[in-house]
Amino acid sequence: MPQRAPARRGSGEGETIVTHSMTRAVVQLSAAALLLGAAGSTALAATAQVPLPVNGTTSVENEAANKVLVLNWATGNGAVRGSLMDRNFIQHDVEEPSGSVEFLAFFSQPGGPPGPNGGSRTPANAALKAAADAARAAGQPLPEAPPRAAPPRNGPVTRLAVLTDGNLTMMIYPTSIGGDPGAVFGSNLFETRDGKITQEWYSGPTFTSPPNTGTPAPAPDYTQWYPAPFAQIANVQVLVPIHPASRAQRDANRRLVARFWQSFFVQKKASAGRYLAADLKNHLKDQPSGAAFAAYARQHPEQVTAPDPKQVLFMIADGDMVDIGFPVPMLGDPGAWYAQNLVRVKDGRIVEWWYSGFPTGAPTLRYGASWPIGAGPRPGTTD
Repeated sequence: MPQRAPARRGSGEGETIVTHSMTRAVVQLSAAALLLGAAGSTALAATAQVPLPVNGTTSVENEAANKVLVLNWATGNGAVRGSLMDRNFIQHDVEEPSGSVEFLAFFSQPGGPPGPNGGSRTPANAALKAAADAARAAGQPLPEAPPRAAPPRNGPVTRLAVLTDGNLTMMIYPTSIGGDPGAVFGSNLFETRDGKITQEWYSGPTFTSPPNTGTPAPAPDYTQWYPAPFAQIANVQVLVPIHPASRAQRDANRRLVARFWQSFFVQKKASAGRYLAADLKNHLKDQPSGAAFAAYARQHPEQVTAPDPKQVLFMIADGDMVDIGFPVPMLGDPGAWYAQNLVRVKDGRIVEWWYSGFPTGAPTLRYGASWPIGAGPRPGTTD
């Protein structure tokens, strides 16, 4: 099962929240869809009774504020996170509840949720869970659950990349499984409105991180892969630089990437290789860069992008970067998980390439011991 980056949040049980049931028509990637420009969300070949990522236009200043809001939420404690979330917050991870109170309570329950891949909790959390179970069986008040602390770490909080386009912010985690920390990655996509986080989507890579032993791991040396100094946004260092671009250029980059995907992966036109720079840098392990990348991508498309590149969940453009996401539906939500490509555009060519998907198969569920997955509605919802 894909594992989420360590130390995510805090939560438990509470009143039921009815999520915003917006209907978004989702369409095949097509020439018409590719020209949506700043509206950005080109997308899916199905309709869904769930809200999907849709870029809202906003000022550059508001985009900067949205980016800081998301990073403050991601690195804050439960109280900070609660203050930054809309009460009717929608969680698209089908194993976690919607509603800000329910969501935070889920992670703050005694012992926290089960460990990754449905495995055991840490010894400390297991002891808390056992004490809570014993108190419940004896009809006694449950012990107070302490705030869930982030695992010990050396060095600053680090993200691979953070992109904001309108009211959507993509936050990508670097991995530490050896080699380029951008070879595979987990990420969170957020929607923000009126200074609050209103929706979240999550996706993770297909690997298992070492267990959290409580001992700080050595700080990774990111400089062998990404040039320092790294950008500092809020209290987070970001490895992948985003070079500024006008809104018009940003929209042009988005259209270029959409046109490339349509021509190269969907229509399979050999001439579409012109969108790829001869010196393209590919971050995927054991794959070619440079002029050889186009031939490799044409012969092995499933290794460099989603299995069905026609299905697009979102497209986000920020500066010279474009992030294109592909749906991995679970329990009726097309955005429950997603694969994604991150690319850099320069002078009308794609010059840098990242992909994080599910090369060993679709993700499986992690918290099956906490929620009756597949038997009724998602936690925190009634629809």
